[in-house]
Amino acid sequence: MAIVLTLGEKIKEIRKAKGLSQDNLAYAAGCSASVISRIESGETGCSDEMLVIIKKYMDIENAPLFEHELVAYRNKLLAWDELITNRFKNESHVMQSELSVILAVPFERDMCLLYSMIEARMLFMDRNFAAVEERLDAAESFLDDASLEVRYLFYRNKSLLYTVAHNHKMKVKYLLLALELSNNDLKPDMMIFTSLGHGYYELGKPARAISYFERAIAGFGNNRTNKELLVTKLELSKCYMFMGELDKAKKLVASALDQTQSISSEDYHYYYVFALTSISRINLASGRAEEGLKFAKQAIENLASIKNSYFYTRISPEVYIAKALCLLETKRILDYKNIVEQGIAMVKERDRQDKYTVIFEALANLTTLRDSSSIDYIENIAIPHLRACGETSANDMALTLCEKLEAHYRKRGADKKANAIAVVSRDIYKDRIRDVDCL
Repeated sequence: MAIVLTLGEKIKEIRKAKGLSQDNLAYAAGCSASVISRIESGETGCSDEMLVIIKKYMDIENAPLFEHELVAYRNKLLAWDELITNRFKNESHVMQSELSVILAVPFERDMCLLYSMIEARMLFMDRNFAAVEERLDAAESFLDDASLEVRYLFYRNKSLLYTVAHNHKMKVKYLLLALELSNNDLKPDMMIFTSLGHGYYELGKPARAISYFERAIAGFGNNRTNKELLVTKLELSKCYMFMGELDKAKKLVASALDQTQSISSEDYHYYYVFALTSISRINLASGRAEEGLKFAKQAIENLASIKNSYFYTRISPEVYIAKALCLLETKRILDYKNIVEQGIAMVKERDRQDKYTVIFEALANLTTLRDSSSIDYIENIAIPHLRACGETSANDMALTLCEKLEAHYRKRGADKKANAIAVVSRDIYKDRIRDVDCL
């Protein structure tokens, strides 16, 4: 049961937290230390005039000390959270300065924790991940006694940290913990379903991802200016494509491409490039490589618009891969080699070497399959590495490499080797079926 403090006790707690003596406070208020002592003990009341002076001296003029002030403060916190959700960066920082006063009120622990969890969301927007981790570490020991709202935001923030670290298993774990809290009269935001869909997609479980993406879209409604709805459509289309449901994927991407026209933000070009890349891959999978190449070229032309955005590193490899595969399929080998070389150069500039390093090296080796070292790289390095990633997109590329390698072996009459590669392809397909069976 929460202990209810009197106004005097609250003044005492704040004074001690700031390292001030009763004499300090008395001097500022123009009274004796004994008066301050009686106010803090509750022997005498604190006039409005005296409270204004005391709050000003302790630099807590906007601190919520009464119940009605706490209600108003909490509403401001929620408004701040809404600004962060909508990525109003400057406005969010202005409100942070105003609302940080709660940290000087240590007895309102849950409100302090709620502030810290929302602040962590703002720090994510600033990409200050070290500061986010500090906030979460400081809050973790108080979680058992925290409100559902605080714990929900803690789990959501934790999942975002693991997203940044590309640890999708832990990301999904914390998202599921947050979702479990929503069963206790706490309404979840629809992005939790999008995030779970993305997590399962990256874990190589597209069927499970589809169920969460579809749930998110149903919850978002039909608001054309909703960026979260747009990105969910695009992510879901990738799952449909991987599962071979090309008509569904194409319809969804067409809807997303149309919706990009209603997105009036700095993120517009990212979503537009994302949609163009998806259409390119769908056309390629449908046997329309020429049409796919047209959209891939448009996507690359629009990449320059997000060159200085962190979105560039997320989408640019996928754009180059889409164009490369279309060029290969249409037998434009010189153009293919050129775009693959550009892709290799691009991933070398990244801070970390990841699956894209392997993918572009494998693509480079596809044109020299007569060389045993190229076959060895694709069969014994690239395909096993991509499968070990456990990500749906990596498995998809592994499958593409298997198909190209099997066709090469068949053409040379090496049926035994071709059959061995076919087994790997079937294993990838079986993993999809197992995921469906788990639903």
